[in-house]
Amino acid sequence: MKGENIMTSGQKLNGVEDQTPAHGSLSNLSRLLASENSASDVLALLIELDDTPLRDLLGLPNSRSYTAARELSTGFGRIDLVVFDAEDEHPVAVLEMKGASSLHGDQLDRYVEWVDTLDVRPKLYLCSFDIDEAEASADWGRIRLRDIFASWEASSNAHAAWLSREIVRVLSEWDLEADGVLGQRAGYYVPDIVTKRMAREVSAELSALPGITSAIALRDNGGSPMILAWAAHPRDMDDFSVAVGVDLRSPVRRSGSTVWKLRAMVEVDPVTGVRGRVEARRLAFNLASDLRTSMSGTAVRAELRACGMDKVADSLSSGKRDGFRRDPSGFDFDAWRGKITDGVKYPGGGVFGSDGGLRLSTIHDLDTRMLTRHDIVDAVVAVVGFLRESRNS
Repeated sequence: MKGENIMTSGQKLNGVEDQTPAHGSLSNLSRLLASENSASDVLALLIELDDTPLRDLLGLPNSRSYTAARELSTGFGRIDLVVFDAEDEHPVAVLEMKGASSLHGDQLDRYVEWVDTLDVRPKLYLCSFDIDEAEASADWGRIRLRDIFASWEASSNAHAAWLSREIVRVLSEWDLEADGVLGQRAGYYVPDIVTKRMAREVSAELSALPGITSAIALRDNGGSPMILAWAAHPRDMDDFSVAVGVDLRSPVRRSGSTVWKLRAMVEVDPVTGVRGRVEARRLAFNLASDLRTSMSGTAVRAELRACGMDKVADSLSSGKRDGFRRDPSGFDFDAWRGKITDGVKYPGGGVFGSDGGLRLSTIHDLDTRMLTRHDIVDAVVAVVGFLRESRNS
């Protein structure tokens, strides 16, 4: 209902007491904002209640009215939200929403292909928690989710204004928690924000190293946010199919744990015409065996202290086997290597944790009760660099 004055909880509208919850009581709002689908639904609702803030936000003519369509099927994929001119029904803006999730493949490029088929090109906007979540694009403008929803805080529609303020409160809390001590975070989706920020920051710092490096944020098979950070193995710094790195995983969301898993790893990819899966597994085992001393918890903590990261080193524990699945001191590496052969079931990683035999690691507990993401970013970069510079055991 447009044109109404902003109310606070408990005021009356047309003689009926407002039943909206008091500030801070929407415990499930986070779930709506974390999903791109439900966040798009909420934005479409705000536009339906009052399209004036949308005009100001996107620079659309004030003389026109606008509607929002969700999950528009284009033949090039389903777009989260398309804004149409209510009178001539032409699309004037495309908004791709990203909350806790990340971009998938070439979806932005595919949407541009659809836009190029239209007579009049609409404006394109990637709407994400952080402005730098994707590489710069000449086609797509960037808007922070908080800035989008904040546009309705002063809406003349009481319901839109109240909902906007609650959304901005939640997003602001996420932002503060992601920059604070990780062990004190309360937001269910804060680890998603943290890992995406970590991946960008780690990737930027690793780029100073010679050779090919990378870091990405993703989720493990259980849905917990994680990052992978790699540097090409020194055997060939231009061959990224063989790498050393860190696999860092957040705890199960509802566990209440502050302990993340840090894995010092070697990874080898099968490459068509170069090496098959069995050969990749064998090479991964050989390289991890060579680096096993440096992959131990003792060596990792020593390197962190040498880099002035005592707080992180004190927060890292590795169990009675120093991060290994089995005691490496009495392990027959040559005999195990002989078991990794064609026609024989893969025997496992031996002393190492194994992801299909292609990524072998030692596994350590990192208690984040006293750590910020900045502490962890520095530690991840240090460990990747240490593994890359380490010599054979």
